Amino acid sequence: MVRDLQRAHLAVGSPEKQALEVEEGPMRKMKKKLVAARDLPAGHVLTEADIMMKSPGDGLPPYEFDTVVGQQLVRPISKEENLDWDVMAS
Repeated sequence: MVRDLQRAHLAVGSPEKQALEVEEGPMRKMKKKLVAARDLPAGHVLTEADIMMKSPGDGLPPYEFDTVVGQQLVRPISKEENLDWDVMAS
């Protein structure tokens, strides 16, 4: 029993949450990104209705949503195209 109690900290593990290497692919696939909800012309100012979230997470993350709303497009983008900082005026 003493031996098992001394090993208890190993069973509990670290308080730091880290993804394993084998989890990276599925995590990227399940993450979301911001995309255009419809075809949008150059000069259009983005509204909430213009933006949707879609998998995989290889673009702007959803926590940037509020920053993206109100940005003006520098070129036209098509439906479901990734929203990225290069398509918006800074």
